[in-house]
Amino acid sequence: MKIESNERIYQLLAISAGSVFSTTCVLLIGCPHLNQFEDPRWASSFVHAPSFVIVRTSHATDFTYISHGSSVINAILIDGTFQARAITRNPTSSAAQALVKRGVYVVQGDTCADFQTLLDALQGSKVVFLVTVLVAFGATVDEKTQGINVVEAAKKAGVEFLVFSSLPSVVEVSQGKYKGVVHYDHKAQVEQYLKTAGLAHASVLAGSFLENLWTFGALKKAEPCYELSVPYPPGAKEIFTWGGRDVGVVALAMAKAYASGNNSIVGKSYPIVNAWTTYTQFVKLIEQKLGVPVKFVQTPPSGVQSIDEMYAAHEEYEGLLGGTPIPNPDLVALGVQLGTLEEFLEGEVKTRFAA
Repeated sequence: MKIESNERIYQLLAISAGSVFSTTCVLLIGCPHLNQFEDPRWASSFVHAPSFVIVRTSHATDFTYISHGSSVINAILIDGTFQARAITRNPTSSAAQALVKRGVYVVQGDTCADFQTLLDALQGSKVVFLVTVLVAFGATVDEKTQGINVVEAAKKAGVEFLVFSSLPSVVEVSQGKYKGVVHYDHKAQVEQYLKTAGLAHASVLAGSFLENLWTFGALKKAEPCYELSVPYPPGAKEIFTWGGRDVGVVALAMAKAYASGNNSIVGKSYPIVNAWTTYTQFVKLIEQKLGVPVKFVQTPPSGVQSIDEMYAAHEEYEGLLGGTPIPNPDLVALGVQLGTLEEFLEGEVKTRFAA
């Protein structure tokens, strides 16, 4: 099967997927071709004093960066418990220096060149936040291999706790009906690997990112109204995650909980669900907030099996994380208060789209 381009797949995935990025902790967010990218936003790691490190397995995308990287960076810097460390090939670049001005400790390195480089990047860290990425986004190996490599490096480096950005196994949820959504299934396989790896861990799971409204143009002005274009029928029920606001907050809360001796979180999965609603209702809420009509547009299938099966599974199984209470009592127990859909529409959508 021929894939049009990485950018095409990236945009298709972003509409629906939330892959999506500790006290003494490391955040690993994919970083295979790190040597190709000078911007530390695509190759960052954070070490707290304890130590908070973020390492991406790919340069790849605003999708990963918005939902994980910037959210986690902001949470670390605002909280003040940890010192953030960013790893880049060029620590003197303007992008790297901008991070330094924000209080991020920037060091030179290529965390994805080999296992030893990864080990060096993790030294001195106690917690890792890991996000794997698709080969289509620049990774040189599949997500399962990425995840296992990081887990083994983390163990060898003496990391004590790992937070993994996981996703449900579509094969399992659908009981074998949908077998092509490998970018979900590989993450689920990494989560299973962690259960017997001998490393304390917990996972976060995201739904469709609310930021996709503007990041990927799902919501656009089309005189005399707006259009919301998604690959679902209007009655489809979706799980939504406010990635930029809450992924970092949750990751930080988990890391701090573990560092304080709360072992009850070990081995648990924490869905981040800000809203669970139909697109019909979502359109109505946007209309009310903007004060103008919003036309719903169902986009056609992509023709790519992994993408179309992902959409089909989201539609058939209502976002794949259905049944998660709002608010999630497990997150409430960690002191996390997620943002509401009303807050998102008022603070983000109205600000960005209101005439």
